[in-house]
Amino acid sequence: MSTNRPIEILLSKSKLTKMLIGSIVFVLLGCWILIYQPDISNPLLNNPVVKYSISIASILFFGSGVISCLKKLTDKKPGIIITETGLIDNSSTVSAGHIPWSDIKGISTVKVMKQQFLIIEVFNPSYYINEQSNLLKKKAMEYNYKSYGSPHTISANSLKCDLKELMNLIENRLLKPSQEAALVEDIPTKGNKDELIGVWENDLDDGSGLHAIWGIAFQFNEDGTGLSYSWQKGQIDDETPFHWERISENTMRTRYSIEEEWEVIEYTITPYGNLLKLTENKYQSSQREEEEFQGALRGVFKRILNNL
Repeated sequence: MSTNRPIEILLSKSKLTKMLIGSIVFVLLGCWILIYQPDISNPLLNNPVVKYSISIASILFFGSGVISCLKKLTDKKPGIIITETGLIDNSSTVSAGHIPWSDIKGISTVKVMKQQFLIIEVFNPSYYINEQSNLLKKKAMEYNYKSYGSPHTISANSLKCDLKELMNLIENRLLKPSQEAALVEDIPTKGNKDELIGVWENDLDDGSGLHAIWGIAFQFNEDGTGLSYSWQKGQIDDETPFHWERISENTMRTRYSIEEEWEVIEYTITPYGNLLKLTENKYQSSQREEEEFQGALRGVFKRILNNL
């Protein structure tokens, strides 16, 4: 087990104070325009509707900035934590929290109105969006995903470092050769053997499994390879190799070829008589997606004593 200490990047109180003061100034400016409707030499900007819209937008936008800065000024947690298992983002009120290294496929930067942001590119962006119960965070992530291709953006405006330093720290950690080993060591298994390993199968009739008349199956091998196949009356009619990796105790990722992106699957294993039942957590009984890997995990089964 690695003993590397997490890297903590603290929130900058001085940066946050400057942002708070600037936001308050723009809120007051918006209020002043809204109340006094000053004359402006530009005919377009002097239009009452335009002035009213600008003032309301300024109050709402920078008002949210005031609230965000006040929350972060009282937040005692670090803005960014770089650990053995992932990146923890707490740099803003709409931050995503923990992002596993295994789900980060790359990082990049984007400049918006002279302001640079770090984009954390992930394999399964919709997962983070759908997991958000906070409407503000969810909308912010949806906007980031549509605009920049990822729900995760980080600004150094509130951090005690600049964006280049942060990018270097994350890049160095992504390139660290021991990261996958560290993840594997953290996974509790039964008898040092992953319980996913083996053949999980089901017929497509009543869902009770292992009737061997017609159905589907997924074989998980120890080396990270796998095979999905289906059969009709004992005759296999389709075989497709795939690759799989463990992410956490109840999360894996899969893909059928190296050209495809990894698909993250959260699952539950439950007793089912003398069987174990493997079900994808997002699956709903109304869905019928036999062609999709995760859709097929509406319920596949393995004998408890099956050592394959």
